[in-house]
Amino acid sequence: MSLWGSPVDLPITPPRGPPSITSEPTTPSLGSPRPAVATPLAGPNSEVPVPRLDGLFNFQIVVFQVEDTLFQVLKNGFMVPGTPFEAMFALPVPAENVEQPLAEGDSLTNPIVLSGVSTNEFRAFLRILYPFIGPSVVASYDDWVGILNLATMWEFKHIREQAISKLSSLIKEKPVPERVMLGRKYCVKDWLKEEYVTLAQKTDLKLENLRDPSNIKLDWETIAKIQSVREKNMLNNLRDGRLSSGYHCGSCNVYYGYSYEILDCRCRLPALVDEVFQEEFREMAISVGDFPNLPPLPVTGR
Repeated sequence: MSLWGSPVDLPITPPRGPPSITSEPTTPSLGSPRPAVATPLAGPNSEVPVPRLDGLFNFQIVVFQVEDTLFQVLKNGFMVPGTPFEAMFALPVPAENVEQPLAEGDSLTNPIVLSGVSTNEFRAFLRILYPFIGPSVVASYDDWVGILNLATMWEFKHIREQAISKLSSLIKEKPVPERVMLGRKYCVKDWLKEEYVTLAQKTDLKLENLRDPSNIKLDWETIAKIQSVREKNMLNNLRDGRLSSGYHCGSCNVYYGYSYEILDCRCRLPALVDEVFQEEFREMAISVGDFPNLPPLPVTGR
C-alpha cells in the first residue's frame, strides 16, 4: 500500500506509429476529377448529353481549282440561295468509294474545278465574298469587271449590285464602244441607256462611225433606233418652237443646238430612249442571271 492508497493499474497504450496515408483527410485539387455524387434527381442510369454542332457557327471547308491554283475557303460563303452552288452542295453524299472516298471539293486532291474562270478574277471575287479576310484591295477597273462577270454568271445578286455601283463611276473614263459592250454583255440598263443618250446627243453622228469595227459597230436595228430618238427629239423641238441653233438648259447648265457639240441637253432625251428601246430593256431585265456558263456540278455528288 502506498502512501496515497492502493496502487491503480493503468492500461498500457502502445506507442503510435507513423500516420497512415489513408487516415488523413484529403483535399481534392482543381485538376482532379470530381467524385460522382448521387443526387435525388439523377437515376442510376443517367447519361451525359451528347454535344451537338451549333446551327450558326458550323463552318466547313471547300476546295476549288481555278487554272493551276487551289483555293481553300469556307463553304458557307457559297451557300447563297438561288445560286448554282446551293444546288451543287445539296446533292447527296456519294456512297463509300475506295478509289475516291471524299466528295468533290472536300480535299486538296479532289477539288471542284471551275472552268472558264481566271485566277485573278476569282481571287478578287473572294475578297468581296469574304470581306473579313483583311482590308479589301479591290480597286482596279479590271478587278471589278471580273467580279461583275462571276457575280452575274453565278447569280450572286448582292455582289453584282456592288460591282455595278463601283463600276458606274470607273466606266465613265472608258470609250463609248466599251461602255456599250459592257452594258449589253452584263445587262446593265443604266449604262446602256446612258450611252444611247450620248449617241443621240451628238451633232456630228455619222453612220460609218457607228459601223466601224474599230469604233462601236452597232447592229442596224440599234442604229435605226438611235436615229429614231434623234428624229423624235427634233420634232419635239419644232413643236415647242425651238428653231434656233443654240439654247441653254438651266437644269443641265449646258448650251446645246446645231452650233454646239451636243444636239440637245441630257434631261430631254432619256424618256425618248426609254420609249424607243423599251423592248430591249425589258428583255435585259428578264435575262439577268440567265447565263449558260455555270460551274460544273460534281460528278460524284455531295
